[in-house]
Amino acid sequence: MDRAAYEVGETLAGTPYRVTRHIASGGMGSVYEVLDLSLGKRYALKTLRGSLVKDAAIARRMRDEARMLGRLTHPNVVQVFTAGVTQDERRVPYFVMELLIGSTLRDLLRVRGALDVRTAIMITLELLAALDQAHELELVHRDIKPDNVFLHRMKRGVRTTKLLDFGVADLVTSANVDPSVFFGTFRYASPEQLRGLPVSHGTDLYGVGLLLYEMLAGAHPFARSASREAMTQAHLYETPVLPNEWPAPLLSILRSALAKDSADRPRDAWTFSARLRKATNAMGLELQPLATDDVVLPVVDAHVPTRVLADPTERDGTLDVTRQELVASDTRAITAR
Repeated sequence: MDRAAYEVGETLAGTPYRVTRHIASGGMGSVYEVLDLSLGKRYALKTLRGSLVKDAAIARRMRDEARMLGRLTHPNVVQVFTAGVTQDERRVPYFVMELLIGSTLRDLLRVRGALDVRTAIMITLELLAALDQAHELELVHRDIKPDNVFLHRMKRGVRTTKLLDFGVADLVTSANVDPSVFFGTFRYASPEQLRGLPVSHGTDLYGVGLLLYEMLAGAHPFARSASREAMTQAHLYETPVLPNEWPAPLLSILRSALAKDSADRPRDAWTFSARLRKATNAMGLELQPLATDDVVLPVVDAHVPTRVLADPTERDGTLDVTRQELVASDTRAITAR
């Protein structure tokens, strides 16, 4: 089957969804803009690549992503409406999401560099609100990064933050994850992920701390670490340099969020948010929804599969990179159990 399995104008067998536009294709599958013929509404529809349909593990991963997203009903999480399998010989799994318009945080940082404090805090608070609900459902995202944060353009000139891609998310209570295999993106991995320890809500909060730093500085705290090995060592042992000119309340929050031990981070997303709001008040900032003009960028598709970037620390390490490989060069590293 071609990477773009469906043509514009084609209706997926056994569904009311007619393809109006092919958005993107990746290693896992394709994303389309579709029209629901029964409702006259447009959605984004994600299908699994034809050659992978018979791969039980990958098909299960896609079903799990749809199921996880379907449990989340928060306005700061991309909403999934339904999922199924096409009713033809292909039997292609798919799920249907809201169609987002706007730009990723990655695009914003690439164009703007460092963001003003108010914008950075507003995006962080909305991201924490999404994680608060996910964590209540015992879901850990495990891959918080700028590519997975989307600034959706709504009506009336307002934008809102949407958390994307729960494809590597897992239940906190799950015992089915092999601790010797790294899931996520090296540049945004937590120390416990790299050490082979269980993930927790604090894993996501570390990722949020990295994003807040990057939004304020315009660069990742360990930007000079150019290899996977160097990035691993930085997450495990280096203390990020926090500019003295940043407001003291923010410095305290970042030190806590970026703690190497998850026990030293905020207890949960709600606590992180409460501390950030308190810091905002102490700085005399008044928070308000992001206006469209605050994030002027070319419109891109939220549903484009994650790019494989030239920087090896930004590549998705899911499924194929063992943790021992990452830390083998450091005798202090804790090997996977």
